[in-house]
Amino acid sequence: MLFAVALLAHGIQPAVDAAFANRAGSAVVVSVDTGRAVASRHANVAAARPGSAIKPFVLEALREHGAADARMACPVRLRIAGKELDCTHPRLNEPVDAHKAVAYSCNNWFAESSRRIGAADLRQTLLRFGFTGVDLAATDDAKRLQALGEAGVHVTPLEMASAYRKLALGGDLNQDLTAAAEFGTAQLASPVGVPVAAKTGTTSDGAWLAGWIPADKPKYVVVVYLPAGSGGSDAAPVARRIFAALAPDPRGVKVEADGAVLDVPFEEYVAGVVAGEAGVMRSAESLKAMAVAARTWAAALRGRHQGDGFDFCSTTHCQEYRPSEVSQRAVAAVRATAGEMLWWQGRPAFAYYSRDCGGMTEASEDVWPELKTPYLIRHPDPWCRSQGRNEWRAEIEKKALSGALHTPVGAVRVVARTPSGRVARISLGGATETGAAFRFDVGRQLGWNLVRSDAFEVVDEGSRVVLRGTGAGHGVGMCQTGAAHMGEQGRDYREILAFYYPGAALSRSAQGISWRTLNGERVRVITSRPDADAGLVRLGDALAVQVEARVGLRFRARPDIQVYPDVASFRDGTGEPGWVAGSTKGAVIRLQPGVGEAALRHELMHALIGQNAAPGLPWWFLEGLPLCLEGDGGAKGAGPLAAEYESARVRVKRLIEARGERVVVGWVGAGLPR
Repeated sequence: MLFAVALLAHGIQPAVDAAFANRAGSAVVVSVDTGRAVASRHANVAAARPGSAIKPFVLEALREHGAADARMACPVRLRIAGKELDCTHPRLNEPVDAHKAVAYSCNNWFAESSRRIGAADLRQTLLRFGFTGVDLAATDDAKRLQALGEAGVHVTPLEMASAYRKLALGGDLNQDLTAAAEFGTAQLASPVGVPVAAKTGTTSDGAWLAGWIPADKPKYVVVVYLPAGSGGSDAAPVARRIFAALAPDPRGVKVEADGAVLDVPFEEYVAGVVAGEAGVMRSAESLKAMAVAARTWAAALRGRHQGDGFDFCSTTHCQEYRPSEVSQRAVAAVRATAGEMLWWQGRPAFAYYSRDCGGMTEASEDVWPELKTPYLIRHPDPWCRSQGRNEWRAEIEKKALSGALHTPVGAVRVVARTPSGRVARISLGGATETGAAFRFDVGRQLGWNLVRSDAFEVVDEGSRVVLRGTGAGHGVGMCQTGAAHMGEQGRDYREILAFYYPGAALSRSAQGISWRTLNGERVRVITSRPDADAGLVRLGDALAVQVEARVGLRFRARPDIQVYPDVASFRDGTGEPGWVAGSTKGAVIRLQPGVGEAALRHELMHALIGQNAAPGLPWWFLEGLPLCLEGDGGAKGAGPLAAEYESARVRVKRLIEARGERVVVGWVGAGLPR
């Protein structure tokens, strides 16, 4: 092999093991920079036919011999040597070219195009990429089957990883394989909000997914092989969970699952929670409401298990997290609401929710006296009530109850109820506790299906107690049963959220802060502290002129400089970590309070370049160019990604040294030359 297996203790290996969920299969994760495997699972398996995962290398062979320019209408049906190999992609209304052929994995295009090169030429390219089990096709049909990975080629996961690393380093297929992960056969491989480049393969030998992350600046190659199943529906979701652990997301959360602590991208965590919590929801709108509630809850309560070394557990104590059950519908709901949260006075709201409120939601202070909020109130819920009372019954032996509560249990009776009728306090003979604490303690020790809600009656039968109740959960915030019914009745997710969190604002940025706009000649400053930030108007005007002169471009729109009142509101409003001084999107520059001149100049340069940038410019160019143009006195990369920013700066600096500054700046509008 071209690289050595060297397992590293940085959390990737537990994620690889957990991704399979006890399913048989193999995986390899390779560092693109070093070529070393940083994690693996059963990688030394026998070579298998790769199916469509071989197509990117076939395309390389076609390009090397000037045979990749075919455009054809795909007939869908395909028979080769008695094999049925029909295309599975949707019918396309325009001719298939090389780009679409990779994205949609068009068998007809690859089978037909392979006829334009010799069998020895195809074999030579595959050997050059490190595949050792490659036959020399003796007939035209044999070559066509080889081009589809159906015969005449067998590879191991290690060989596949090495070959895809070469593709990642070359960069020629980034766009094609990114498209395959965005709308082609590898859709289920992409973590939410993090683009990957990937390709699937399926044969009777098994299922493959191979690709890299991030799509535009590869850091890791991931290969997954399953001895049975489909590349798109089986291997891709396994790879997705591995990609999620590798995704560079400074907002990511640490989740404890099955004894391992995983670093999970924030939006990917939301998708796993939707999979775990939205069992009763069928409509797209109720799933969107669930995604917003889960995202907001996580933002407001991050670090709930800080003392244990992680943010959240994966059980109902926090939010039930089931990454192995994420469906395309869950992904669609998370993507449709990406970044949207509920806000109250500039901070994420405490977006609690429960399975079934029984027809009456509960006020937050009646469950948690320290949490009194105007948007978590008690009110009738006709949407839940119309679905029935959801009655339940439980019998618990007092001996078991004593063990669960760690106290001798005598006579059990309800001593106080909330205005909604739920148990506020329950007497156990020698001690009392809240209804919510009683439900939680019993659930954690004896099972969550015993005491399903806080709305119950108690009958003490001496050696045991009998509980009869309705609903499920604490009843605070969104009722999932009611939300599901609202979605089925045509209500959209905004209406659902407004009903269950009245007064909370739905937005992608912090709401509830009293913003004032201060107008300058070249910039606008949006602030909650107009007296303290008035000087930014003059500074911003002056720096805007300087930046235009330095870059040689003009602002197409007057930039807005939004200054947050504190680090917490900046972090919550932008999704950026606390070590980032500013964030620029389009014509809006968002800053932490107290940011200096160098940081503001840097963000203005980002805004200027971004307003004039051609589509598709890579991250390293957009980040590295401002750093180079600012010189030694400019802003510097900080935090965990400092090395990434420095690498981008060096890369652009070398281009400037080779081609000249004016030429490189000209690429902002024209795009990078091939």
